[in-house]
Amino acid sequence: MLPFPFSGTLTTGCVATVLIGGRPAAVVGSKAFNVPPHLPPTPPGGTFLRPPDNSGTVSAGSATVLIGGKPAARSGDTVLTCSDPAPGPNARITSAGTVLIG
Repeated sequence: MLPFPFSGTLTTGCVATVLIGGRPAAVVGSKAFNVPPHLPPTPPGGTFLRPPDNSGTVSAGSATVLIGGKPAARSGDTVLTCSDPAPGPNARITSAGTVLIG
């Protein structure tokens, strides 16, 4: 099995009324889209059994801090990514911000 790294910015499902570092706050359910998207395996002509949707969804967040009624997403929280045969908790949020949330 080949590794397919996932890298994206949480942009969908964030709370627009709360800004952290000038950006809408990410919460459980926020989504990122893989950039660049996964391409079929090589050699040319390779295919995926199930093409990935190239998305990742925050699945875990703070147990004590809610933003817009949902747990706040933090650096190190779990993200379900486009794994096969089903999305798996094989990714973590990484961040460059300076705001710490409990």
